[in-house]
Amino acid sequence: MLKFETAYKSDKLSAVIITAEYSSAYSEKDFNSFPSISFPMISCFDYKAGKTNFLVDTNHILFEKGETEFRVSKYPMFNKDVTLCIQFLKPDEELNDFFSKNKKQVLVQKRSVEIEILLRKFLSVAFGKDETVKEQLLIDIINSVVFDNFQNKIAIRTNPYSIKQIDQSKDFIHASYHENLRIADIASAACLSPFHFSRLFRQVTGYAPYDYLLLARIENAKSLLNNGVSVTQTAFSSGFNSIDNFSYAFSKITGASPSSYKKSKISKI
Repeated sequence: MLKFETAYKSDKLSAVIITAEYSSAYSEKDFNSFPSISFPMISCFDYKAGKTNFLVDTNHILFEKGETEFRVSKYPMFNKDVTLCIQFLKPDEELNDFFSKNKKQVLVQKRSVEIEILLRKFLSVAFGKDETVKEQLLIDIINSVVFDNFQNKIAIRTNPYSIKQIDQSKDFIHASYHENLRIADIASAACLSPFHFSRLFRQVTGYAPYDYLLLARIENAKSLLNNGVSVTQTAFSSGFNSIDNFSYAFSKITGASPSSYKKSKISKI
C-alpha cells in the first residue's frame, strides 16, 4: 500500500511524505517530473535510473533532476517505508544552477547528523498547522544539503546593500508580525529568494528569519498581557494561529505560561 501525503506546498516547493507497507519483496517503475531531493527515514531499497544503480537507505540523500524515470526494488525485512521528498516545482536561479552543475541525472550522497536532526524536527511538525515553522525547516534543510555541502561553506560577503535588504525585511517583520507571514513573504520584502535570504539574514542578525519573527511576536504579546489584554486576544493579535501554539512558544521563550505571566504583572500593579 503506497500513500502520498503533502506536508507543505507553495507555488515553488512541495514536501511530500511517502509511506508504503509491504510483506514481500517487490519492484516498480516510477517517474519524477520535477527536480527533487529525497530523504529515506525508514527504508532500504535498490534504486535504478538508466545505467545508474544505488542502494539507498536512511544514511543517504537522493538527488534527482526533473524528467527522471527510475525503478525501485524493496526488501522484505523493511516492511514499511517512510521517505520525505522535497520537489522543486519552480526552482529559482540558485537551485537551477545547482542542478545544472551536477551532470548526472541522479546523485546519492551521505547525510550529516545536522541534517538528520533537521529532518526529524520537520517530521515532528509535518502535519501541524504552523506553515511558517515548516517553511523555515525546509529552507534550512535545503540550504544545508545544497549550499553548505556543495559550495564548501563559502561565506556570503556582507556589503552595505545586503545590510539594507535585511533592514527592509526587519522593518517588514515589525510592521506585519500580526499577519500570517511566510518566510517567502519576508524574503520578498528584501527582494531575495527565500534560500539566499535565509542564509543572509542569519549571517547579518544571528537569527533564522522564523526565530526573529517569533521573538517579535512574543515581545508584542508581553506588552499586550502587561496591559491586561486576554490571553486569547493576545495570541491572535500577535500573529499566532492557535492558543496552543501561542502558549507553547510563549512558555518556551519566557519560562512562564501566558496566564502566569499576566497574573504576575497584574499583581505588581
